[in-house]
Amino acid sequence: MRSILYMILGSSTLFLSLESLGQREKRDTSGTGSVDIISNFKPTLRDPLKIQFQTATPATETERPRLVYRIPNQELSIAYQPGTLKPLAYQADSNKGFQTTQFAKVGYGNLRNPYASLALTFGKRLPVHFYGMHQSASGRLPHQEYSFTRAEIGSRLASGQKGEWLGTLLADRQVYHKYGFDNNTPAPLMDSIRQVFHQLGIQLAYRRKQPTASGFYLEPVLDWKRTADRLGNADMHIRLQIPVQYHFNDKISLHLQGLVHWGRIKPVGGAALDQSVYSIHPSLQFIGSVLSAQVGIRPSWDADGMRMYPDLRVKWQRSGKPWLLSMQWTGELQRVGYRELYTVNPWLWMPHEWRNQGKIDRSLHWRYDRRAHWVYELQAGYATLQDALLFINDTTAAGDGKSFQTLYADRIQNLYAKGKLSYRQADRLLIRAEAGWNNFHGLKGVEKAWGLLPFEWNLHGTYRFRNQLRIQADVYSWLAPLYLTKGGLPSRTEGAFDVNLGAEMPITRSIRGWLQFNNLLNRSYSRWSQYPAFGFHFVGGVVFSLDKSLF
Repeated sequence: MRSILYMILGSSTLFLSLESLGQREKRDTSGTGSVDIISNFKPTLRDPLKIQFQTATPATETERPRLVYRIPNQELSIAYQPGTLKPLAYQADSNKGFQTTQFAKVGYGNLRNPYASLALTFGKRLPVHFYGMHQSASGRLPHQEYSFTRAEIGSRLASGQKGEWLGTLLADRQVYHKYGFDNNTPAPLMDSIRQVFHQLGIQLAYRRKQPTASGFYLEPVLDWKRTADRLGNADMHIRLQIPVQYHFNDKISLHLQGLVHWGRIKPVGGAALDQSVYSIHPSLQFIGSVLSAQVGIRPSWDADGMRMYPDLRVKWQRSGKPWLLSMQWTGELQRVGYRELYTVNPWLWMPHEWRNQGKIDRSLHWRYDRRAHWVYELQAGYATLQDALLFINDTTAAGDGKSFQTLYADRIQNLYAKGKLSYRQADRLLIRAEAGWNNFHGLKGVEKAWGLLPFEWNLHGTYRFRNQLRIQADVYSWLAPLYLTKGGLPSRTEGAFDVNLGAEMPITRSIRGWLQFNNLLNRSYSRWSQYPAFGFHFVGGVVFSLDKSLF
């Protein structure tokens, strides 16, 4: 009986096993080998880092197209001229957080300094871009006031599949007060200290995307500008640049650039003066896997005759190596107009003498990229400046004691060195330090290198926290330049150490807040003698993103 029971249980177990095996075989007859997983877990991908492509008006190429072997970092340029005036350090780029280039940005600060800017884009087939901005400030010193207003409108029109036309119309206005007078003397009349400069410009260019039937590339640029001041002094110039390229093959090409820069300066109560520059620049370019070179000349003409300048550039970089070595021996003749003067020093008299400035640069440049984060750059050279423009305090008996005169050095030799160190982690962290040293010597026509900076260094840092809060810090510093005292002796102004801090973060999806603190240490320093910079001040506001569909 017991044996019969064991046989029944064994048969039942075998039957169930075979049935289970048959079900698995039926379920798996498709041959896909799929596995069904039942779970509440839902895998998701992390939001990718979005690189924002701005749709602003493309920058019109007013200069000769740069060769591919040129130094990639254009910030290592030689300081031939005194640094540009920076009355207010508005460095917070609050509009970077939006996907569109259409925005309205407003703000206000403790120096009664409003700020406003607007960017719009109209149309799709024929896009028209508009940008306007205004900023002003009133310092703590009597008549320490400044304002700047600018408006620009541009568009581009495709010319078939081979090229496009670019057009830009711009206007700006700058207002300064000559507040560098002795406060113990009677207050001067407003008309005697108010400096107003305005500019109107039109630019038209043609950019060819494909070569002509003969294999030439042609990209002409026509630029007209008129600059004037409140008193009626005016400078009008027309600049026509015609660069032509012809490629023999992938490695050798011929470049020819013609430049006509006609100008006419009309001072109040004086005769009009011709201030023009003409040049032609032929060069031959070779691009190799390791060595690249360009050889050419640049003959130039102005009212004083013809000057010949060299154009020799060589770059050496082995494939797959993180370093680059290049050298150059180049020169050019540049037109000096009214705007090139007052954008550097707005407290000047209208010059009685005008010269065009020539420069010849001989330099070596070394760059090293380390582990995709660190970048080291060094540049050293020897430059010769011809008819260099300088600013000197007006200490004459007929002067007002608060203006500057312009004078020209027949020649200045400059032994210089520059360096740059930067560290970057995607768009989260950026640290950049730059320094430049100049040794001006071999002066002819002047006693001192008035107003030129012997040493300057800058520090910049940006940090983005969780893609929300963005913090930016800047430090500007330089050693004091030379100026002329009332007693006719040379002296130096105090050095600068200006610390600035800015921040921005989103408030809503289309609104961001921004804040900027300038001169945090409240240090008193002067780029130009008698004109101290603004002390500590701040400005804050909001920036609104504007939907393209509204326009």
